[in-house]
Amino acid sequence: MKIAVAGASGGVGKIVTNALRRSRHQVRGIDRNSSAEETAHEWVTADLTEHDQTLEALKGVDVIVNLAGLNGPIPLPEWEAHNTNVVISYNVLSAAAKLGIHRVVQASSVNAIGLAWSRSPSFDYFPVDLQHRSRTEDGYSLSKLIQELQADSVTRRHDGLSVISLRLHAVLNHAAQAQIALERLGPSWAINGLFGYCTEESVVDAIERACSASVIGHEVLWVVEPETLVDEDSRTLAARFYPDVPFVAPMSGRASFFDTSRTREILGWTPSTEDAPPTDLITL
Repeated sequence: MKIAVAGASGGVGKIVTNALRRSRHQVRGIDRNSSAEETAHEWVTADLTEHDQTLEALKGVDVIVNLAGLNGPIPLPEWEAHNTNVVISYNVLSAAAKLGIHRVVQASSVNAIGLAWSRSPSFDYFPVDLQHRSRTEDGYSLSKLIQELQADSVTRRHDGLSVISLRLHAVLNHAAQAQIALERLGPSWAINGLFGYCTEESVVDAIERACSASVIGHEVLWVVEPETLVDEDSRTLAARFYPDVPFVAPMSGRASFFDTSRTREILGWTPSTEDAPPTDLITL
């Protein structure tokens, strides 16, 4: 397939672009700068907040992987993260519809329901599934929810277009990076984020599978590792930090607070840590 990776100069963008090339896809990298130009078969420098540039940059591809935008509200103002993400995602989706591109895979976030950047996130039950309601508070998290709503809208109107929104968690190349994040952002980073994360390897696998998965319309899928990053039993963590939240499914050991069963079903995805849980755990 000929796949366009929007945001190919970003941290995850470079990793995904390289992986798709290794899988023998023809990859077009798209970004505002050309710092990762050597990773793609072809490169287009474009500002995807501009609709005409987006339309031109995406001509002639089979699939779009949209990783463009800002991956959090820090250090930029919330309005900038919100506006950038919302405009880019709509430009990409509308361009795909106009050009007859059949599949868009876009990076959403677990924060679409209101997590890491909330003052005090609230949950209805554990583990959190795809039916859980959103209580976003900040501009970045709201932008991710809006991206998903945009995909609902565009696929409702254009029968030939399908979109998979992957709700990524903190993307780490190794669990030990969580300690660095904890020291930089404080314990609320882990507590508000329900102690979860995803590896680069798991993200790449989910994205590659999503490029060709059998999907009609729009699917939202969690991409989170099956165990938390905390060296403590998940039910003990819940009792400490979320004592009033009920459990609606069994959870034992360090089981994730996110239900990824739909991701496994739709994509045939297996998290990279399924058989080798991390040993570099954090303490709260």
